[in-house]
Amino acid sequence: KPERKFFHRKVYDGTDFRLFIVSIGTGTTSFENFPIEEFLFWMDGTAYIEPLAGNPYSFYAGDFIMQARGYDGAWTINAGEEQHLELALVAKQRADSTVFSPMDRPFAFDRATLSGVFPDGSGSSVQLYHGGELEAHVIKRGQSWSFSSREKLIHVLNGIVTSEVGDPERTYYPGDFFVVPENYQGKWKSKGSQPVRTLEIGTVTQKHERNIP
Repeated sequence: KPERKFFHRKVYDGTDFRLFIVSIGTGTTSFENFPIEEFLFWMDGTAYIEPLAGNPYSFYAGDFIMQARGYDGAWTINAGEEQHLELALVAKQRADSTVFSPMDRPFAFDRATLSGVFPDGSGSSVQLYHGGELEAHVIKRGQSWSFSSREKLIHVLNGIVTSEVGDPERTYYPGDFFVVPENYQGKWKSKGSQPVRTLEIGTVTQKHERNIP
């Protein structure tokens, strides 16, 4: 059986997290007590998930996925004749062994929430995940706002987002990803007639952490 090709390139190294582009050929990898939390945007290919406890299920291109710490089971990637492709975010600090993920297996974010259908009473923000290392929210934005002081990966789900700092202004459209660095002081505004809705991924501050070089 030929060896699987694997490509791994770091595209961002920030204060709180790192971003990678990962590509690998078709094949199966088994995990025992997966050691980290990891956010994935699945860009190409499929993944067949077989947890040791529970029924199998699949991920597809376009899915936003959270991989939980402690997962036991297999991932089978089907890349066809090409390489699968994913964007991966991992925290630079690891929660210690006393901190557990709320999920015991990887899962895809709810498509209805990503599409703007929020649960009753949720207001303008829905928390999709809050784990030992990472958290994720979908937020409906107004006409102008500031992001929190923590470093964030932003994905524009709807509307047009413009930074009010810089010459020229930086403008982001549905489907775009961008990073807001730690302690960024600029304002952001909605541009156009469509309301802005963003997926925002960041790290969780824990009392017990260890640095990853």
